[in-house]
Amino acid sequence: VADQERLTHINAMAMDFYAARIDTGWAGTYLDDRLPGWRTSPHVTAGYASASWTALVDHLGGRGVTDDELLETGLATRARTGTLIDRFRDRVILPITHEHQVLGFVARRHPALTDDDRRGPKYLNTADTVLFHKGAQLHGAIPELEAVPVLVEGPFDALAVTLASQGRYVGVAPLGTALTDEQARQLATLSNHPIVATDADLPGRVAAERAFWL
Repeated sequence: VADQERLTHINAMAMDFYAARIDTGWAGTYLDDRLPGWRTSPHVTAGYASASWTALVDHLGGRGVTDDELLETGLATRARTGTLIDRFRDRVILPITHEHQVLGFVARRHPALTDDDRRGPKYLNTADTVLFHKGAQLHGAIPELEAVPVLVEGPFDALAVTLASQGRYVGVAPLGTALTDEQARQLATLSNHPIVATDADLPGRVAAERAFWL
């Protein structure tokens, strides 16, 4: 319903909205504990999606964004009643970027919640859109940093590597999927010698072996 420039602009508007509300809930404190120094880092942007059903829909709708555009970007979904509602609610929001354009988002639920609480998955990505496919993007990649990439499993682990290493290493994560051919090609453009640092459990070891051969 709109060209890619318009859709990435809407995503950027959404990220600004989320970022301005980082301290209106639990997200800011959680990030301070999980990622010390994130607020002053030029490489970390984060926000908070409130528990409201329509906070973002109302905000962007008031700024000329149409319902079709909200659906096209994946920022909103349609409830059973037909009403448009926010896709992300009560979650920490991280942008998924490529060449400084916001293609989508990954959102983490409250750390005290489990799958039994029926509040959605631990990490919820933007659904596949004309801009974003989760098998195509590595979260955390910063090509201009020219740092050694460290492949980890989660987006917060990736940010922790980037923050802790002060520019020597950059954490990258495959957004909840096993590393794909597309992501491996993207990783290869960053370095010929990346480090694979998946979790030490059996799934992590399997993922590491698969990533090595890719």
